[in-house]
Amino acid sequence: MKRTLFMLWCCLVFSATVTAQIRLESWRSHSSMNTATDITIDAEGNYWVSTIGGVFRFSPQDGAIEEFRNIDALSSMDCSTIAYDPQSKNIYIGSSNGDIDIYTSQGSWNRITDIRFAKNLTKKKINQFLFANNVVFVAGDFGFIDYSYSGAPGTYAQRIGIFPQQTEVKQMLVWNDSLVVVTPQGIAITALNNTSFGNPMTWRSITANQGLLNNECHSATIIRDSLFIGHSKGISVYKNGIARVRYNTKQAEEFDNIITIDNNGDNIVMSKIFTIEQLDKGIIAQPTFHEFAKHKTIIANSTVMLFTFFTQNGGIGIQKDGKQEKFIPIAPFANLFTSLAVDNTGVLWASGDRDRGTGTYILDNGLWKNFNTSTRKDISENGTFKVATFSDGSVWLGSWGGGVTRVLRKDNDYEFTRFTNSNSPLIGLKNAPDFIVTGIVAKDRDNNTWVPAFALGDPGPTLTMINDQGNHKSFFAPLTLPRRTYTDVVIDANDTKWFASRDEDGLGYFNEKNTPDNMNDDVWGVLNTGNSTILDNSPSCLEIDKNGLLWIGTSAGLNVIYNTSNAARQGGKVTVSKLQTISNQVVRDIAVDAVNNKWIATNQGVFVLNEDGSEILATINIQNSPLVDNDVRAIAFDYQSGKVYFGTEKGLSEALTLAVKPLDDFNISVYPQPFHPGIDTELIIEGLGENSGVHIVGIDGRPIRSLSTRSRKTVWDGKDEFGNYVDTGVYVVQGVSATTEKAGAAKISVLKK
Repeated sequence: MKRTLFMLWCCLVFSATVTAQIRLESWRSHSSMNTATDITIDAEGNYWVSTIGGVFRFSPQDGAIEEFRNIDALSSMDCSTIAYDPQSKNIYIGSSNGDIDIYTSQGSWNRITDIRFAKNLTKKKINQFLFANNVVFVAGDFGFIDYSYSGAPGTYAQRIGIFPQQTEVKQMLVWNDSLVVVTPQGIAITALNNTSFGNPMTWRSITANQGLLNNECHSATIIRDSLFIGHSKGISVYKNGIARVRYNTKQAEEFDNIITIDNNGDNIVMSKIFTIEQLDKGIIAQPTFHEFAKHKTIIANSTVMLFTFFTQNGGIGIQKDGKQEKFIPIAPFANLFTSLAVDNTGVLWASGDRDRGTGTYILDNGLWKNFNTSTRKDISENGTFKVATFSDGSVWLGSWGGGVTRVLRKDNDYEFTRFTNSNSPLIGLKNAPDFIVTGIVAKDRDNNTWVPAFALGDPGPTLTMINDQGNHKSFFAPLTLPRRTYTDVVIDANDTKWFASRDEDGLGYFNEKNTPDNMNDDVWGVLNTGNSTILDNSPSCLEIDKNGLLWIGTSAGLNVIYNTSNAARQGGKVTVSKLQTISNQVVRDIAVDAVNNKWIATNQGVFVLNEDGSEILATINIQNSPLVDNDVRAIAFDYQSGKVYFGTEKGLSEALTLAVKPLDDFNISVYPQPFHPGIDTELIIEGLGENSGVHIVGIDGRPIRSLSTRSRKTVWDGKDEFGNYVDTGVYVVQGVSATTEKAGAAKISVLKK
């Protein structure tokens, strides 16, 4: 295997598939570091913690935390182990996909990707680093490989003793002059100076046949001349060539399982779900925050430190004076970002999926806040999985079983009002009416909020309308839409409500003709694969663009409805068109930017389409950008700043686009001033009106260059119409709106060097 050269993300540019008008810059990654996987301590006493959302360094002296993610640092944020090497003074970080990142003592980053790209390895997660014999041993789900300090790979032990090829190595230890390997097949031991680790004959295998409790070994530790081996139901000990059972847990109690073992110098320490115990001495810690995921004991400067890792995104703690003291960065509660929306103050609202109960998290001026039952007394459930924001400042949270919640800003806080079957017509399942599944809500032109409810074949309203005063009205679908399987709702310019089925019942629509009390003129309809060319009977997402067209995401690509107005008329024929541009893609979400381009989230990255969807303007994926993951679940825009957010199940990516909502009146500003063509990358032109023609002219009115944009912001590269850099002088940028005929201008000082 060859060592792959390291490249900083900041040096990465988009491939040719990204046009000048779709440019992303100022990338940032956001992730939760609540789920810790490992910890190490450097020579200065700093704690380095690996998590499934990156790495952070914690200074116990002053409480300072520094975070490292995939931009200018890690190659992968799903970090599985971390270790400090006292010889090189480097920090080694292993990931679930096989990447190895090295933070050097000089503060730079190196990367080794041999394991990640090795085609002969079916499993690549890295479990541990061991520094011994002037090499770095890397243990993982594939076995183990040793590396020199220059990063050159040495021996790959494909088969260890009698165990099958690529047997997972949970842990490696140095025991006197021997190397010990812990696997789910048993223990293997060889000489540390073995020059043929890949030769199975050089290993001694120890299994249940030799006296272990069983072959399922997950950890080991050494006290004096004895090797202790951890199993889920007990501990074995190996000494003088003899293995025997040392400790058995209570077989009937599942929570009594041992998660891992190590030692505090003189005693075995083992973690279970609800306790951490010393062997033969009893409980030394019980969970303060969440159940234990595992523990790790580190002895530094003759001081024993017990670190506790918690489940349920519970973070990491250190045991002090019989208590657990938590340290963790301020971050989103979880790495699940499956629904996103930006409110009218620029705050990003996010939630996870329906099953994992992660609540809601917001990004406000660069700081994260988490809203769940643990952080607020006025929140009674964590099942939020759909988020919608509106121009009136309200935020609505759809949930899996908890009804729908309206959130309003109150001074520097928020007010949460939950609607269920106790205070609204919403009703859940027939046998569980309190279990109310809602989805993405929508608002009509009168600011009424329309809420769908999912309950399969059980009776109840398909849609519920809630007005600003909290009054409500139910709407029951006719037999053409017999089941309540519809969730996400959007409303078009004719006030037709379009709603997607979660359960193969197609795309429904409804218009009450602005007479909610008169059912006789109501229009209901459904589009499915039997009566239209819709690609899927369970549309994944819906979006109305700035021209009033309905865009439909499916598991097989995109549909578009151009004649949405026909749905408001009895007998009106609605035509579903198939978009050929990105056919056969699994569409997760659709977002419309400030200039009406369509951003399509798929399981293979993001596709940016022009206004009518006929052209792919850009493709965005992990190969050409710092995107956290290719399986993008949600996209949201801040139209005032041009920020775009990409939600995944591995974290959130943020970038700045040129798509900014234009001004009603021109207020043009340009920077940098003076502008140095060929040295400064470009001149930024801001403060443009709608659908602007932008003209660069000389001070004498001589035309230099013409541009056009539908955004508030565009750029000029300093060249004239013939591709030549302009000379030193004063120029004027003139903007004229083709829509409103309003105009504006600003001067540019150009200094050519």
